[in-house]
Amino acid sequence: MYRILIVDDEQIERDGVAFLINKYHFPFQVFTQNNGKNAMEFLQTTSVDIICTDIKMPFMDGLELCAQARKLYPHVCLVLLTAYSDFEYARQAIREKVDEYLLKPVEINEFQKVMESLLKKLEQRDEEKNRQRDLISRYKSGDSEFRKNVMNDIVAQMEKEIKTDAETFLFSNNQIVRSAVEIINREYASNITLEELSNRLHVSKGYLSTLFKEETTISVMQYITLLRMNRAEHLLRHTSMKVNEIADAVGYHDASYFGLQFKKLYGISPFQYRNGGAE
Repeated sequence: MYRILIVDDEQIERDGVAFLINKYHFPFQVFTQNNGKNAMEFLQTTSVDIICTDIKMPFMDGLELCAQARKLYPHVCLVLLTAYSDFEYARQAIREKVDEYLLKPVEINEFQKVMESLLKKLEQRDEEKNRQRDLISRYKSGDSEFRKNVMNDIVAQMEKEIKTDAETFLFSNNQIVRSAVEIINREYASNITLEELSNRLHVSKGYLSTLFKEETTISVMQYITLLRMNRAEHLLRHTSMKVNEIADAVGYHDASYFGLQFKKLYGISPFQYRNGGAE
């Protein structure tokens, strides 16, 4: 079941939307708040999949709520409840990347279409996440060739994302994550840490860690390891560098530790990999 937060300073409006959700059996757990300020306080402790909000409210209007909620939950679906007289507000909402609009008074057929569209979007998002988890699960139990292919795909997709604004199967269009990936891709051979990244991006370690994993399904440090191993695998195949030199080139100053990390990912040691799997 997905979660929807209905925000409106008029109780009759909140109750009306909640009634329609229940009447047409949409799989949404309903929460309500009476203004944007209270809604943001609620969102600090409870995540939701959809926010359906009025525009004009005391303390914080719906547009500001949408902007702040999107920063907190990049994937949240945003729906504006608006009247014809609020058209200028609706135009501004386009810049906040609102997903859908519902005109007041809410028309039942239009309401159903909007909710069905959002439900489909959420289901597709979950299917993609499940596919990624399945891929990672297979990766953990796969042979060295399968692991190599998966790792190369992950790194390639992440590198592709920082060169384009198009959404890929690993990323939504999130600037903080893309900036983190850009730094890692440039500086993976240095002693880069989650704390250093968060300081440079001016966010907390916890927020960056949560956001990165939400966007990619892997942690920051897992991505750094994947990228380093991807580069090491390339050097093993295409150069005559010694293993300890490769380890140093990709950010491991302890060759033994590098060997352990490589074997954990590929199932064989760097020496075996270079020799085609032979001891």
